[in-house]
Amino acid sequence: MTSRVLVADIKKCTGCKQCELACSIKQTGVINPSKSCIQIIDWNHKGIFLPVFCQQCEDAPCMMACPKEAIYRDTNLERMVIDYDLCVACRMCASACPFGAMGFDQVRAKILKCDL
Repeated sequence: MTSRVLVADIKKCTGCKQCELACSIKQTGVINPSKSCIQIIDWNHKGIFLPVFCQQCEDAPCMMACPKEAIYRDTNLERMVIDYDLCVACRMCASACPFGAMGFDQVRAKILKCDL
């Protein structure tokens, strides 16, 4: 099966942050970039924009850090998934992410991670 994960071409990113808005609507139903699983960083304020999102790591430090085994690899889509029924929102996964790609929704007490 073909892998279905998010890929970004940083050469084409203009920093418009439309992806942040679309993600926040999809994930939470509201337009709020702080609730997006994608963050756009302006590298050293030089107009070089870096989209930061889950890289679906092969070794998955987030999965290894989870004390409840709530993160697993969906083998059909080749991506990391959070089972929110098992997740206790301890944020250990977010601390372990080498890309800083996991966030936390304070209102819903829920880890935010790109599911693409």
